[in-house]
Amino acid sequence: MEAAQTKQRTNCSVCGSKIVRQDMVYCIYCGNNFAMMDGGAADKRKETRNMARLAKMPEHEDFAAAIERDRGEGPEFDRWKRAARAGRNLIVVGGVLAAAAIVLEWSMGITVIGALLIATGLYRFVQNTKLQSARLKLPLMKRPCVVTDRRSETEMRFTAGITTYYFTLEFDDGNEAEFRFPGRGYHTEPLSKGITGIAHTRGTELIEFEQVRV
Repeated sequence: MEAAQTKQRTNCSVCGSKIVRQDMVYCIYCGNNFAMMDGGAADKRKETRNMARLAKMPEHEDFAAAIERDRGEGPEFDRWKRAARAGRNLIVVGGVLAAAAIVLEWSMGITVIGALLIATGLYRFVQNTKLQSARLKLPLMKRPCVVTDRRSETEMRFTAGITTYYFTLEFDDGNEAEFRFPGRGYHTEPLSKGITGIAHTRGTELIEFEQVRV
């Protein structure tokens, strides 16, 4: 019987993502080093036909700029920021309305409207601030990769369909995982299989993809 056994991992202790492979010493989503925590064995990297192709990427003239460029946090994050800002504005408007109704002795209905605006604004502000905070707690990783597979899910909201893409990315060490990428409308072409570039990711989210052809 072995003196010690490596405990089987189910989820990353840093980002909470599901462990893709038990023989890996790091989380493919956030880079958390499992070996430093539990003395796991060395990562058994797979040899794939894409590894040689991706190894050429650092030599590309666009590589350095793609790695350094700040592409922001994506449209979804920007929507959260706008929603939080709108919530804060509702709190201010509701507070002013409620205060004026009390001081000027307006009807109770106006005071209630002010209170409802405050409650609605507070909810929107807190919820969207939490979403931003949770995203930014995860490290931003920029890595050479190739898109090996993709799928999509469409959800109907009111009269429009909202599409979310899930791209499987293989990195230059041969490991791969699936990342979520919210659709950006009909004017934006989704990533195709075989395309190469720099993936900007936080946890399981694909924030941006900077194409670099190799």
